Amino acid sequence: MLFRHAVAPGVGDPAGMRLSDCSTQRNLDDTGRNQARLIGEAMRAAGIAVGAVLSSQWCRTMKTAELAFPGRVMAEPAFNSFFADHIAGPTSSLPWWMA
Repeated sequence: MLFRHAVAPGVGDPAGMRLSDCSTQRNLDDTGRNQARLIGEAMRAAGIAVGAVLSSQWCRTMKTAELAFPGRVMAEPAFNSFFADHIAGPTSSLPWWMA
């Protein structure tokens, strides 16, 4: 199963954002933190077995995963965003319509 982070108001991150400092990022609000807890509760209530819990290194995604699945989260840089450099994209080549 793959999903994005819970509610974190806004779009993108502020200028000067650093992965190592959550105070520089766009983070979950109270609604997002509650939403993340409810995701985990709903999956447990449905009896869905959860294996590895991998998250990008952004604080909002790590927090979503930790609130939903406490103690199971591992950072996985492959899921990190390239939002600020969307033209470059991931390491694969660009689609024809972006070239």
